[in-house]
This record gives sequence, structure tokens and C-alpha cells, in this order.
Amino acid sequence: MNFLGRLDHQIKLRGFRIELSEIEVNLSQHEVVKEAVVVLHNQEDNSCLAAYVTLAMPIDELNANMRSWLKARLPENMIPASFTVLDKLPLTPNGKIDRKALPTPDVLLTKKNYQIPRDAVELRLVQIWESVLDKRPIGISDNFFGLGGHSLIAVRLMAQIEQQFKKHLPLATLFQNTTIEQLATILRKQVDPLPWSSLVAIQPKGEKPPFFCVHPAGGNVLCYLGLAQHLGKEQPFYGLQAFGMEAGQVPYTQVIDMAKFYLDEVLSLQPEGPYQLGGWSLGGLVAFEIACLLQAKGESVSLLALLDTPVPSSTQEHHGPGDDAQLLVDLFAEEEISLSLEHLRQLTPEKQLNYVIEQGKKVNLFPLDIDLTQAQRLMNVYKTNVAAANRYEPNTYRGKIILLQATERGEDISLEPDLGWGVYTTEGVDIIQVPGNHQNMMKSPQIEILAEQLKVCLKLD
Repeated sequence: MNFLGRLDHQIKLRGFRIELSEIEVNLSQHEVVKEAVVVLHNQEDNSCLAAYVTLAMPIDELNANMRSWLKARLPENMIPASFTVLDKLPLTPNGKIDRKALPTPDVLLTKKNYQIPRDAVELRLVQIWESVLDKRPIGISDNFFGLGGHSLIAVRLMAQIEQQFKKHLPLATLFQNTTIEQLATILRKQVDPLPWSSLVAIQPKGEKPPFFCVHPAGGNVLCYLGLAQHLGKEQPFYGLQAFGMEAGQVPYTQVIDMAKFYLDEVLSLQPEGPYQLGGWSLGGLVAFEIACLLQAKGESVSLLALLDTPVPSSTQEHHGPGDDAQLLVDLFAEEEISLSLEHLRQLTPEKQLNYVIEQGKKVNLFPLDIDLTQAQRLMNVYKTNVAAANRYEPNTYRGKIILLQATERGEDISLEPDLGWGVYTTEGVDIIQVPGNHQNMMKSPQIEILAEQLKVCLKLD
């Protein structure tokens, strides 16, 4: 074993004086560690300990293993937030450890490697973490201690989790499961079902009137997370997720029925207008119908924002019944997951879903504990929503429509400039061009410009 460093590498972190060499000594005593060096990394408001090791032999789950090893020997404030394996440690010309040449640890790459929540459990955990740690955005793979968490914050965090999920988790759970992704896996297995609501508080803070945004055909509203974040803390943002996403629910087959159901959810939060509504793709159709229903009740709508939503027409491409392969390719068109239409069409529907699940897990698109039953529900919602959109015939809306239209047109290039909405409104359509195409307009860097345009519509500037 090699002991690296001298006993003069003393630093101060969150009020504690720490001898880095003491951590290095304990790390070096692990049987698989050849060399170890620990440094303090500072980046903006994120300071943390980072350990770098060379190994005598491979080891599974390095971070968890090293963290457990040190926890048995050192206080919590001396446990590094990250452990990085190097082939060899960088040296200066004099043969000493070149601490300045060590790579930036993963915990300081949060924004670059930011991973959004993939279901309601992860979303609620993100909201709890951001509130308790007072940092945002926090991704599902970010390390609690790497974000500045410590024992006192951990107590508050677990109390919030118990309050919201109605399930007690021992404090030790957090030390062994330091990411939202890991905690969510435990909660999905243990938490009792909570009352379901279509209304999802994506960003509930702020004094402005809330903006309600209806789900696209996939049924999930987590696609709006980035948009809500870019609109800022002053704009409450609520998503309306599809009925049918949970076990025992049967999805609505008509846009009008979706609109009636979601309207009740909206009224439960905001009993009186004026209302601000929007939706991407299919969500725009449902938002349009909700606006018409509100007007029929004598309520006012101050904003109806359709995010690249065309009026359904007979000229649109409709996939035939049973073409699940094409629907799957369309659903994941802009994700990192690579799907071959030809390969999918050679599989049975069940094998198609299993194949997509496995491919999605490889790129962290799905939680590791997602099962075929959940995937079947999601696929059923998507197929039902696509069919409902194709059948929809709009009413007339007595107001102005704001159409945030993607500049890159694909197969629907023959559509009218207003995507067909001009004949369904008494006050016209204001068209705002935003970069990207229909699929990627909700992704960076396009979403930043979309949010700036929507801010103007919401009168946030």
C-alpha cells in the first residue's frame, strides 16, 4: 500500500477543518486501493471532497464500497462526494502528485449531465431535494452529499419524504442510497398508493396566476419540466397528466372527455378565472377544448398557448390499426434510444415493448424497476390519445390563439401557416416562431428560446 500526501493538506469545508491526508490514509488501507489522493474542489457554490484512486484489482460499485469503508472509520463530513478511478495519478516534473491536473469530479458536472425525473416519484423527490438543499436544478443521479448535504439537512430531507410519501425510511437509507434514482426505487417498492390526481405541481411556487399545460400524446407531463424551470420561480406551472397512466384506469377515447375531466382538476385549484392554458401537440387540442368549455361556463381565458399543435385533418398520416412498431418509433423519435422499425416489426407486441424497455434502460430513459405491465399501460395511453386526436373536430373559440410554432417543418410542410386554427377562432391567431422541430422544441437549446417567448405571453417580463 502507498500512502500519498503529507499531513499539511488541511482544508475547511462547511465549518469543519479536515486533514485530507487522514482520508487518504484510510482509503489506502482498503485491499483494492493502490494509491489515493483527496482534494477539495470548488465550483460556484458547490464545494466538495473528491477522491481519486488507482486500483490493484477491479471492484463493483466503487462509490458505495469506498463510502461504506470510510464511514466505518471517519466522521460523515470527511466522506468524499465522489470517487474516481484513474489508471495512474498525475505527477509533477519533481515526481509529486499534481493535484491541479486531476480531472473535475462528476458531482461538479451536474448541469452538463443533468437527468430529469422519469416518473411522479422521482419528480416529487426532486422537488423535495431542491427545497431542502436550496439548489436547482437537481438531477436524479446527483449525489446528496456532493450537493452539499450533511447530517442536519439529511434529517430534514427524510422528514419531508415521510410527510409526502407517508412512509418512514431510516436515516441510514440515505447514506446507502445517495441519489434520487436510488431512493425512488426503494419508495416504489414500499410506499402505499397515494390519492391519484391528473394535476401535477411541476413548479407550484410564485404569486402569478398558474399556467396549466396539458400532456402530449405520451400522457406524461415530465416533458414540461425544463420549460417550467426556464419560466422561473415566479410562474406557477401545473401539468395535466393523462388518465390511464395508473393501474385500473381506462384512458379517455375522446378529446372532449379528456377536457371535461381536466377542467374539473383545474377548477379544484383555481375556482375562478381568468385562466392560462396551453399544451404541446395533442395537449394543445385538449387545452383548446378546455378553453371552449370555460367560455361556455362564463369564465374568461387570458391565454391559450398551443405549442406546435396542428388541427387534425384528413391529409395527416394516420398509422393503421396494429402498427405498434411505427407508434413506438414515433414515440421515442427524439430520445437517445435507437429503434429499428424493421426489427420491431419482426417482433410480437409484447416482445416489442420488452425490447424498447431494455434499450431505454441502457440510456437511463426508464427506471430500472419499470416492468412490462407499466410499459403496456403507457403504450395503451399513447395509442388511445393518437386515435382521439385523429378524430377530434374543434369548436369555435371566442378569443385569440397564441401559436408557438416550430420553424422546422417535416412531413406536415403543406399545412397552412397557422396550422389550420384560423377558422376556429373569432380573434385570429398570433404566430410566434420558435427554433427546432416538433419533437426537439422541448429540448435544449431550443427550449430556452421557447420559454423566453412564453414569458412574454404570460407577461413575466
